[in-house]
Amino acid sequence: MKKVIKGGHLSEQTDLKDKVRVPPKAMSRPAVHESSGVLNRKTLDAREKAAEIIEAAENEAARIKADAAKLLDEVEAVREQAKKDGFAEGREEGFAQATEIIAKFEVLKSEFYAKAEPEIISLVMEIAEKVVGRMVHEHREAIISIVQQAVESSLGDRITVRLNPKDYKKVQSQIKTLQESLDKTRRLIFKEDDGISQGGCVVETEVGMIDAQLETQLRAIRKALEI
Repeated sequence: MKKVIKGGHLSEQTDLKDKVRVPPKAMSRPAVHESSGVLNRKTLDAREKAAEIIEAAENEAARIKADAAKLLDEVEAVREQAKKDGFAEGREEGFAQATEIIAKFEVLKSEFYAKAEPEIISLVMEIAEKVVGRMVHEHREAIISIVQQAVESSLGDRITVRLNPKDYKKVQSQIKTLQESLDKTRRLIFKEDDGISQGGCVVETEVGMIDAQLETQLRAIRKALEI
């Protein structure tokens, strides 16, 4: 099968030589009918005509093959050149497109963060609340640290620390240590209060009050972040 250029596309076509088959030698000559030793004239004419057709078909097939090979070479050359030219031109065009895409991405990213920032912060706060809440519930040192910071931040000499009963049990063994950390003029009193949420405390003095409950602290953070 040979490739022949037709209508701008390559299509497979059987060589004419393949279509026009040469009869075997043994049958290359038509049967000769001798009549009184003289060849039949019609038989001779038919044989000559067949030979002419075969020769013309072979010549046409050879011409088509040559033309197809030449055209294929030209197509391949054009394709290779186009590939080279396209790479050189496409590289610069590609850089320009890449720059434009990056610029668009930066704009979209800024818009996304502007819209998503409050939601992201809110999500972070929710995670923080769960983590911190679990930490103060599971670790005794956490509530002791919260009480100590609240007490040290308070003003006044008479300090009352209100705690959830569960937290009071955790702090009870450290009351003496907390008292000794203060000036001798300051008096520290601890009271159990079911109204105080676990994981925090409320410190009251003659000067004012400090709400060190976890929910209160997180609420203040949310307000500051406007979420």
